[in-house]
Amino acid sequence: MALKIIDHGSKEYQQMVQLRNDILRKPLGISFSPDELENEKNNTLIAAYEDDKMLGCCMLIRQDAEEIRLRQMAVLNNLQGKGIGRAILQFAEN
Repeated sequence: MALKIIDHGSKEYQQMVQLRNDILRKPLGISFSPDELENEKNNTLIAAYEDDKMLGCCMLIRQDAEEIRLRQMAVLNNLQGKGIGRAILQFAEN
């Protein structure tokens, strides 16, 4: 599994939006607005991959000089509980 920071607006970012939408938004009957997605351009975007398939992701949002908040953590349903989220979190902490 590869972990990496991805660029806002890239093909990988589009995969991230789709994964977050499928796992986090659709079950609640909501979707992303263009403004929400535009506001993500200053966040750190992290994804876990196996080959070209995104397995999981999260965003880091700087709150102030000392605090960063993790948001939008998502892992494919069939892979939850297999340590992918933990690996993403460790990567984010480092």
